[in-house]
Amino acid sequence: KIGLQIRGSGYMKTLPEDVIKEIASVLSKKYTVVLIDQSRDKGFKGDHIINTCGDLNPYQVTALLTKLDCCITMDSGILWLAHVANCPVLTLLGPTREEERISLHPQYPQKAKSINLSDMVGCRPCFETKVNCKGRVRCMKDFDRNLLIDKIVTKISEIVGE
Repeated sequence: KIGLQIRGSGYMKTLPEDVIKEIASVLSKKYTVVLIDQSRDKGFKGDHIINTCGDLNPYQVTALLTKLDCCITMDSGILWLAHVANCPVLTLLGPTREEERISLHPQYPQKAKSINLSDMVGCRPCFETKVNCKGRVRCMKDFDRNLLIDKIVTKISEIVGE
């Protein structure tokens, strides 16, 4: 089972909804995908996709994370709950640097990995200052989607030991 967070902690740390749906669709061909978000209106359904959006409080999310093989997150509270739950994690980072988030995970670097979306668009993480992109937040929108999905599939396989 792979957890998939729907949103980061704000618009600057959130992937477009259609990208999340595409990631879920690709992963659901091999894994059961469990969607995680605090809002009931953010989830969706599909074959091998379980929608828990809006159904779980933070304690229940933490308990869920202990049962997952990996959780894909953005920079958010779910990332920190994955640290607490000792859940293997793949975090999609744009304006945030890996050393500020993932390196604190108890399973780093073997089962706590990240993909730096800033690198994919030729930018540097700005930690929400938007200094390099003049407010466009290119790191979370302008990347090559196929390349991102390929990287996700590869890193998930590494994390779950396939």
